[in-house]
Amino acid sequence: MSLQHKGGAWAKSSLRSCVHDNNAAIVTFASFGAVLYTLSVTIGASPLQSGLGFLLVAVMPGVLILGALGRDLDDWLVIPYVVVISLAYTMAVGALASVTTHGASIPSPFRPLGFYLWYGGGFAILLVLFRLRGFSPALPGSADIRTLKSRHTALAVFLLLNVVLGAWLLNDYNTNSALIATLVLISLTPLFVVLDNPDRPSQIVSAWLLSLALLLQNTLIDINLQAGDGRFEHSLGMVSLIRGYYDPMMLSVRATSLRLTVLNPAFSLATETDLSIAATVFHPLTLSVIAIGVFILVERQYSTRVAYLSVIVVAFSVPWLNTMSRNTRTATALLFAVVAVCALFDASDNGVGASVVLILSLCSIPATHYGAAPMFLVLLTVALVSQWLWNTFFNGSEHILQVRHLLSMGLVLGGWFLYAAQGSGFEFMVLAVAKMVASLLGSTTATSQAGTGASLAMPSLTYQIIKIEYIVVLGFAAIGLVIGFTGLVWPERFSGERMGEHVASDILPAEFGYYAIGAGAACLVPLAFLPKVGLGIPRIFVFSMLFLAPFAILTAVAGLRRVRAPPMATIAAVLAVLLLINSGGIAAAVTHDNSPQPYLDKPYRLEHGSENTIYELYRVYRSDRGWSSSDWLYNYARGEQLYGSGVQPPMRTSELTGRSPLERPSPLMEPNATMCDGFIRLTPGDYQIGEVVITHHPNFVYYGNQSIPLNAVPTEGRNKVFAAGQTNVYTPCK
Repeated sequence: MSLQHKGGAWAKSSLRSCVHDNNAAIVTFASFGAVLYTLSVTIGASPLQSGLGFLLVAVMPGVLILGALGRDLDDWLVIPYVVVISLAYTMAVGALASVTTHGASIPSPFRPLGFYLWYGGGFAILLVLFRLRGFSPALPGSADIRTLKSRHTALAVFLLLNVVLGAWLLNDYNTNSALIATLVLISLTPLFVVLDNPDRPSQIVSAWLLSLALLLQNTLIDINLQAGDGRFEHSLGMVSLIRGYYDPMMLSVRATSLRLTVLNPAFSLATETDLSIAATVFHPLTLSVIAIGVFILVERQYSTRVAYLSVIVVAFSVPWLNTMSRNTRTATALLFAVVAVCALFDASDNGVGASVVLILSLCSIPATHYGAAPMFLVLLTVALVSQWLWNTFFNGSEHILQVRHLLSMGLVLGGWFLYAAQGSGFEFMVLAVAKMVASLLGSTTATSQAGTGASLAMPSLTYQIIKIEYIVVLGFAAIGLVIGFTGLVWPERFSGERMGEHVASDILPAEFGYYAIGAGAACLVPLAFLPKVGLGIPRIFVFSMLFLAPFAILTAVAGLRRVRAPPMATIAAVLAVLLLINSGGIAAAVTHDNSPQPYLDKPYRLEHGSENTIYELYRVYRSDRGWSSSDWLYNYARGEQLYGSGVQPPMRTSELTGRSPLERPSPLMEPNATMCDGFIRLTPGDYQIGEVVITHHPNFVYYGNQSIPLNAVPTEGRNKVFAAGQTNVYTPCK
């Protein structure tokens, strides 16, 4: 069964194109785009260069490579394939060019001239190879395009545009009404889609654009990269831009990620935009295609409605809204992982094209995130063992996964971790495992991040509900695995005569291979409960739910059938409520308590917020005066000792405009100490909270554990050299 044809293919029109030779048409289009891009660079047409630059980095290499491999380009799975191939190609060219030019008199790849030579030359080679290959791939025809003209597509586009408008109003005019209203409409859209049950293309586009809108609403309301790992990821890209090349020997475990050191700089140079735009705009655009991959992967096993709701379960979750949008290397690794699984099932139907996508995806995961790669290797190992058990004891004949897949990824992972960043990735993994084993063997009281989080009392109704949501969703997924296995072993229990044909198509997997992947994903969850494992609950949750979501829906469907409730509509209604909770919409409009998106409630918190909610807001928000004080310190106190708050360490505006790399955070203030050797900086957050928090990476849950009252900050004997509202900088002691 073809992965892209299950449930109805994207119709192949008899009026496919006026151009009979699609090979020549693609070459002409790509050549015209390259000429137009060159012209935009020459005359300085920035908007045109940004749009074409994104296509030349994230789309066209994949189109040319996939077409040269003999794959038609007229099905939905091509979209994530094209993006993944393009990203892998861009990272490979940048890394190879950096190694080649380092220490040689050759233009560096991350200088404008070198970038155009390396990537322009590579694009020309791809174009020639595609033309010489002579394959004329099928393209979407006019009938295919007409299927997208539906009210559901129009609604999704409208909501996407409103997210951009709402973020602009919140940033520039401090009003959140438009963005909250848009979130309400987004939450209700799946219910509308499920009740109307439109055609397959409309559901795919709706799921895709809603996922993109939810990513953008998070990144666009904080363009300063304050939340998540944005600042650290930004700094590594800046190092490559300043040096002009990626140094694989840079001693930092994060430097093993080509997503940060190669791909982000490539986006910045190709589009002539600040490096921060790669994280706030281009990252959501590329990551969003994961929705298409999940949709088609699940649709192969279940119905179109289950596939649609599986995407929505992931897109409406806190990790998607707040973690994947902010952590580009983790999210990109998950994109490679989902596409790798799609290619596993697609390889038997589409030959060499899908096989190449599989190889590129497996090789790219270790070069994207040092934590996600071992997790995916665990998933594949469990899936392979499950497949072997099924074939051995239940007379199965599944061979989707093979040992060579694990060996290939394992060798790439080991080789890359030993080579890049002077082996710091390998050292990190060895030390992490050693610490975990030592904790398990040496202490009966060792705690895990997940265990601590589950037992911790949350000082917020929103977070209390989210904690319950995590437990219930994962519990439903576990039950769904059991039900799915029962259906595979005893299919007569789910026969059409017993439950009804329509019901069975909603809850039974089509093949054991997907069940094996689900079992592997389920085995990732216990990793969160191991001591000394810093993978993070959000990462593990979203990684597992990308493959477990349909099993959770299976459980809900089975339960709702028993109480004679309409299952799909009920699930969509529950998800609507969860999105408003997870996004902080209810917190911003009604409760004004702590939530995953404190920025959304900024207008209220700045005027009426409690100490706790103000504290949470200033972890991700920086006023213009805060930026001014950071600039002053950079210009007049560079290299001096500086003491500040853990809530908002100094950061220069120039760090986001491509002129200098990030520096390490300044030392925190010390209780009962004069700190006479350095400057002291107090921010609006310190004044509004009424104390200076002295914890690195503070979390609102632990608010107040370590802080210094404002009246205890030693400002006597110092001169105030910068003052702007509630932002002050004091000199060292006289």
